[in-house]
Order: sequence, then C-alpha cells, then structure tokens
Amino acid sequence: MSRTRIFAGLSALMLLAGCGAAGSDSGESPEPVSPVYTDWSKLTPYKSVKPAPLYSRFEPYQGDTLTPRSDYGVLLPYQGAALSVSNYIMDSLPLYGLVTTDGRIVTEPVYANVYSSSGWSFTPSAPASFLILSKSDSNAGTGNGEDSMAGEFTCIVAAPDGRWVRNFGVAGIQYLDNNRLAIIQPDNAVTVLSADGETAAYFSGDAVTPYLRGLEKPYFGYEGSPCLSSRGDILFAQGYDPALNGSRIFCYLNLADGTVSADPPEGFSEELPYVPLNEENDGYSSIRDAVTSELYYFTWDDSDSAAPDMHILDKEKQSLLSIRNDDSMFYQPSIWNGLCAAMQDGAFCYYDLGSGECVFRFPLRSNLG
Repeated sequence: MSRTRIFAGLSALMLLAGCGAAGSDSGESPEPVSPVYTDWSKLTPYKSVKPAPLYSRFEPYQGDTLTPRSDYGVLLPYQGAALSVSNYIMDSLPLYGLVTTDGRIVTEPVYANVYSSSGWSFTPSAPASFLILSKSDSNAGTGNGEDSMAGEFTCIVAAPDGRWVRNFGVAGIQYLDNNRLAIIQPDNAVTVLSADGETAAYFSGDAVTPYLRGLEKPYFGYEGSPCLSSRGDILFAQGYDPALNGSRIFCYLNLADGTVSADPPEGFSEELPYVPLNEENDGYSSIRDAVTSELYYFTWDDSDSAAPDMHILDKEKQSLLSIRNDDSMFYQPSIWNGLCAAMQDGAFCYYDLGSGECVFRFPLRSNLG
C-alpha cells in the first residue's frame, strides 16, 4: 500500500509541540554538620533534552505554499511533524516540508507525501525530472475515493529545483518515461506534462468518459475500474468488463495526435520492454538517489541497539556512512542528492554521504502539545 493511499483524506492541520532544555545540579558537602532543607516549590519540572535544531529559513520564506523560483537549487523533503492518530493502522502519520540542500527550510511541513520520478521509469539510471507533492485540502473536493487513480489529495507537480510549479487540485499521476508525466483528474481528464512543466498533451474528461460508460466505476482506478497504463506514446485504459466476464482495453489515448479511440493504433503492443538493471547485490539491498538516481547499497544491523544500525555503501560496495536510525516504519532508507535521511531522538536529520556530517536537523512537531 502506498503512502499516498495510506494518508488519503487526512487533514494537514497541526499544533506545534513545545520543548524545553534540561538541567541538573549536584554537589557534595565533605562533612555535613547541619540538615539541608530544600524548597521543592522553587524547582521547575525536569524536561528531556531534544537535539538542537540545525537549519535556517529560505528568504523569502514560502510558508504553506511552494511558489516557482529559480534560486532554490535542488529541493528535498523533510519530515517536520508526526500526527498522533487513534483507531488506525499506525500510531502516527508524517507530514513533510521542503528544504534546500544547504539546510534552508522553504515550506512548512504541510504535505502528506513528497517523492520524485527517479526510479519509476523503465530506465532507472536517469535523474529525476519531476517532484510530486501530495497535500490534503478540505476545499479541494473528494475525488472518486482512494481506489481511484485520481485519489483524494491535491497533486502539485514541480521541477526538482522548483523553477516551475503546477497545482492540479485533486489528481493522481502515471509515469510515462523520464521526461513525461500524466496527471489524472476525477473527471477522467488526462494532462501530460513535459520535463519543463509544459502541457505536452491533453485529453478532456468528455472525450474519455464515453468509453467507460456502463461500468460500475466509470473512472480510472485500481480495483473494479479500468487502470490507465502506457506504452510509448499510447495511454490505454484496461480493466474488467462484466459484459465479457473478462479483461479488455476500453480505449487508447494517442499522445502523438491527441485522439481517443476504441481501436488500437497501428503497431501497438501491450508487452513491456525488458531493461536489465545490472544491480548485483551480493547480499546487500540496492537503492537509488531520488534526485540523481545514483546507485547505492544498504544494510541494517539490529544486533546492538546502541550501535549504528544503518549502513550505506557506494556502487562499488565501499562503506560511506554508518549511523543510527530510529525510524522503523520503512525498511528502505531515503537518499536525496547525496544526503541520507535518518530519524534520531525525535528529530529528522540529513547526513552528507561524502563527509558523514549531519547537515540538517529538525525536531519533529506533534499535535499532542
């Protein structure tokens, strides 16, 4: 289950959590000669020490909304808050903001998810062309439900360095290739973006929906409705047809000429191209940088809770970083532009894989106060 679907429908409202510094005094009298009385009312309650923040703010600060600028540099996600929830499959849900590679916070943690297009295409060695932000918005509408490809989250697509930003309201995405991304909206409209943020193709809901009429769920989805897939310049909606008691393709969207048809274009094939990954792991797990798509390997060691338990290696399997990571929610570590994310003592951190130094630290906020 993806994070986007896990977080569907949740509000991004939070309260800031307070924190305090700890302190203690101790002393001994070599030969006490009289009783010592302490006025406990004068002492403040002990509060645990949280790690010191390590960040600054981008100026002008963007607050809750990312606006396009040419001077951000590469943008990275940071987890800035953990919302406590009850009667759910998890105890807390993360919220994310954006930060520059030199530790300047660009936005508040208001996004339910932040991820890149790197590694999702058929050529995983290509750098990311898109940054995708999912945001809960009570004014954006409800979409068609969590099983819809459009989902129930506001979808913002940006360049990895934020030079362009486009907000599609409630929408989902379908990767086409390294330089194209399809945006799917609840009315079945499909917008294809190029890597420069321009509209490369557009299919209105009115042009697509007639091909899905008669279905229980006449929209693009995952369960019980046609799923939108792609092969080259062709998008196609395939799913179960109760009239046939079997699967079929309902329509084809041709990116080259902008047409929608029930008939397959000449030379169309459903077969996926085979691309060997050539990532021999020798017992290690592979991971790619979400920005550069650089290949790394990682392993976990939980034999000693006091020792570093996350180990990152380069593509030659030479050790780069060994640190403690308190986040047990996800097995795979996250690497963005040569920086490795970790959760330590209630703070989100980025470590530089080159120097091994912590370059960003943000103590998590909570709605518990």
